[in-house]
Amino acid sequence: MWGPPLWVSQDLSNQQLSGAGLELEGSLNRLTAQADLAVHDSDPVESFLRRMSSLT
Repeated sequence: MWGPPLWVSQDLSNQQLSGAGLELEGSLNRLTAQADLAVHDSDPVESFLRRMSSLT
């Protein structure tokens, strides 16, 4: 899986660079969620919680 490219200029301010980092983090989180759903066909957190509750 992949997302759109994220272009970062070398002359960004610290604030702009931080914003680009947050954008990258959000993109990676979305891709991870999509990959989890594709492989597990469910939300991995919900699956984990269901498994844990069945043990008690």
